[in-house]
Amino acid sequence: MDLQRVANRAVLDGLAAYERRHGWKGNLRNAVSGDTTLGNFHHPDWEDEPEIGDYIHALVIAVAPDHAQ
Repeated sequence: MDLQRVANRAVLDGLAAYERRHGWKGNLRNAVSGDTTLGNFHHPDWEDEPEIGDYIHALVIAVAPDHAQ
């Protein structure tokens, strides 16, 4: 199991590095489609407490030079 976790992490790290170099071309669902609003949007990633180094989905609603909300 430990080796599988390391392998999974290596794949995610490699994909993230590739996306940083080439630009992200993925497809995410619309956060405000149907009856969903920014106030009630919920992603399944948010159900578990993230661990250091984890990749999780986020909803960015504002960006400034020194932070994102």
